[in-house]
Amino acid sequence: MGFFHPGAWGWAGLAVLIALLYLWNFAPSRHEVATYGLWQRALARRPAWFRLRFWLSLATQIVILLLLVAALSEPYWKSAVAGRRTLVVVLDASASMSATDVKPSRFAAAQAEAQRIVRGLQPGERMAILIAGSFVRTECRMTDEPQTLLTAIDAASPNTGGTRMLEAVEVARRVLDGHANPHLVLLTDGCFPEAEAIAKDEQVYLSRIGQGGRNLAVTRLAARPDPRDPQQQWVLVEAANNSDAPASIPLNVALPGGPSRIEDVELAAGAVVQTVLAMPIEKDGVLTAQVAAEDDLAMDNQASVQIAGRQRPSVFFVADQRPAGAEHAAVRDALAALSGIDLQLVEQLPETLPEQSAVVFHGQVPERLPARPLLVIAPQNSCDLWDTAGIVRGAECAVQFVRRDSPLLAGVRLEDVVVEEAVKLRFKQAAVTLVEASSGDSLYSLVERPAGSVLVLHVDLRKEKSDLALRRDFPRLIERAIRGLNGAADAPTVAVASDELAALPENAATLPISIVNRMESDIRAGMNVPRRNVESPAPVREQPLWMLLTGVAVVLLLTEWCLFHRKWVV
Repeated sequence: MGFFHPGAWGWAGLAVLIALLYLWNFAPSRHEVATYGLWQRALARRPAWFRLRFWLSLATQIVILLLLVAALSEPYWKSAVAGRRTLVVVLDASASMSATDVKPSRFAAAQAEAQRIVRGLQPGERMAILIAGSFVRTECRMTDEPQTLLTAIDAASPNTGGTRMLEAVEVARRVLDGHANPHLVLLTDGCFPEAEAIAKDEQVYLSRIGQGGRNLAVTRLAARPDPRDPQQQWVLVEAANNSDAPASIPLNVALPGGPSRIEDVELAAGAVVQTVLAMPIEKDGVLTAQVAAEDDLAMDNQASVQIAGRQRPSVFFVADQRPAGAEHAAVRDALAALSGIDLQLVEQLPETLPEQSAVVFHGQVPERLPARPLLVIAPQNSCDLWDTAGIVRGAECAVQFVRRDSPLLAGVRLEDVVVEEAVKLRFKQAAVTLVEASSGDSLYSLVERPAGSVLVLHVDLRKEKSDLALRRDFPRLIERAIRGLNGAADAPTVAVASDELAALPENAATLPISIVNRMESDIRAGMNVPRRNVESPAPVREQPLWMLLTGVAVVLLLTEWCLFHRKWVV
């Protein structure tokens, strides 16, 4: 025999108090009266046990106390509770559990199964509930109260993230560690990578929910500025057909209060198709892509991404005061050919430059360079960023090295350019050599600074000094430089899942949330996972021992009361 609450035996110390109260004034004083003889004859006729009534009453009171204390400690037969289970039920609350291939939804079916398990709990069996969604949380701690468990199950709801089932299983194992007859129950659709491996564990009862169903989803959404037109963005939308039949669906891409595009997308069974659209976007907003489809999982039919509109940049071309030559015209023409910029030809920079602007110097430069991205061609004087250190001429100017991994030189061939003269500079801060001469001096340099990057082309563009300005690669070189300085190669903005960490864009109060999780969108993924349901044992009707002990105590109390106060004549 064991006791659920052995500490209750401390109340047995009250037996000492009861005994002291009984023994108080045990020896009564004697007084002779006129009827003394009559009382003696009457007392002589009492039965022998009547003389022990006082001690029997004391013993009965102590026995009653001990019976009540034993009832408080809740005794049990160890053999009767040896088969009682300790359960941890993990409810999958990921996005795929909102699928409606099981009515009203997979999650509702999981809740119904969890309620069935609770109603099948035997006396003394305990259970805890964990939720596995974007993160793992304890919905209900270990308890044997069915109503508490049912309330926790009703309060649970699915989210829009993935399934952190592996983490939930580890938490459940720690909860069950040291408990007899442990049961780990997973109520899930199996749409997570580790499902089959977990289902093979003998301690795990994986109750798979779902019938496969049909689902069309937007699994990826990204937007990137067009390098040729800052007021236009390239939008990539990835749609998936997670079903066994082909589908033709309209894809709607829109910016609230702005442009919208509708494209018809043909999707083969199980196919993933990417669509690229060019959209004019001039202001900040939330770009949304949506597929119009009647399927079993509605929440992944739409994805959103926060995008920022970009202003048309200004490029100021400042030439020195020398008579304009062919080299000057070559630079000007290369700049004028660029789309998406406002080119301004000036002899002197204005005092205030637009925020989104870049400056091109050809020849002379100011002593203090402006705090903007700069392209400097053949600088003739020193400034706050470098000092002139002479001229590199002849064979020493031959191109020896070109940094091919730089996006500033993508598609530009400079290896066979003829260079007869270049400006030698001594930089005052670290500079990256993009093109190097045989002398080891730089022919094209990049200086990164907080106020804006600076590109320096050391080559003298006069036709008798170099043929660079005459080559077809020269306009491409200028284009790569201006695009790079203006940040046209901005990183794309990508829709993130609800369980991913992401930086909040400037001036954005919220971050749009999308699923963009192929594993969750493919609601057929778990259909091959083996299932093993937990069965509730047959109900056992057993009378708790504490009730029996309490009943015996009540009977003794009534019997002792009647006999002691002579309610019954014996």
